[in-house]
Amino acid sequence: MTRTKLIAAAVAATIALGSSYAGAASSLATPSAMAAKDKAAVSKLCSQKATTMNLHGKKRKTFRAQCIKNGG
Repeated sequence: MTRTKLIAAAVAATIALGSSYAGAASSLATPSAMAAKDKAAVSKLCSQKATTMNLHGKKRKTFRAQCIKNGG
């Protein structure tokens, strides 16, 4: 009887730890999604700056690359 309770407790603990680990892994994915939104915002900001500066072609491309690299 005691052995059965011990095995049941071990199985329950394994399931509980496994599900909490899965929850932690999914919460780690959220910051990367936020980073994607931030990257899009920086890209849009740099495009707006390039438009304001009336840049076109290679100069615009170079400016945007540098702007994005610097984070806006």
